[in-house]
Amino acid sequence: MELKNTDLSDAALEAHLRRSLASPALPNEFRSRLLTRMVSEPVDAQARAALEQEWRRTQERLLAESIQLRRQTLLWLLGGAFAAGAITMAAMPWVTAHFGARWSVWVPVAVAALGLVASWVGDPRVRRALASIG
Repeated sequence: MELKNTDLSDAALEAHLRRSLASPALPNEFRSRLLTRMVSEPVDAQARAALEQEWRRTQERLLAESIQLRRQTLLWLLGGAFAAGAITMAAMPWVTAHFGARWSVWVPVAVAALGLVASWVGDPRVRRALASIG
């Protein structure tokens, strides 16, 4: 019941404020003159040139970072594939001798899982999260 009274009093206050605080009258054609002035006002050429130069620098920096990230990703993939192949080739004879040929299937799976975990831990976002925890 109190909630309804509060709602009614809020609505009455809003209505009273709308009646007592009327918006000021604007001169005739105020909006059209304002739009005309905004469109025709000359843009500061120096500020425009500075903004365009900053935009170009930002675009160049983003492109350079993108290329660097692509190269790093490619190198990590190649290095990881080579390391996984080398580990698999080195571990296969030992696993086959100790556990039999059936278990040698799990060596590539284990190496792939190890590679996934290593790449996950190598991610800068994951490293920051792990550093903040510990």
